[in-house]
Amino acid sequence: MKKVLLIMTAICFIVGPAFAGTKLQPVTQTQTTVTVTGTAADIVTALSSGQDIFIQNNDATGIVYLNFSGTATVSATMVRLNPGESISAGNTTNVVSAIGSIASNANVAVLVGK
Repeated sequence: MKKVLLIMTAICFIVGPAFAGTKLQPVTQTQTTVTVTGTAADIVTALSSGQDIFIQNNDATGIVYLNFSGTATVSATMVRLNPGESISAGNTTNVVSAIGSIASNANVAVLVGK
């Protein structure tokens, strides 16, 4: 227990001054719900400055395929979100395209923030 406390104290001593005087910036976030269908569509438009994005597939059965550099397709070359899975990406400016494995999945949450 003493070793853990000593290590934590050392980390705070080394890292703490790096954050001293750092002002936290407010975070602006936009959360939406999008419907992903069997036809590829953009779910995040091009962002003028790098922003963080978070996408979560809240559907019970539908799979969502994402492409961060073009039109999404149902293939192994896409980012795949199974039901309940999510992904986050930082400093993103690209359009994000999505296509689903079911006709209509209205349970996809998208959060964009900086």
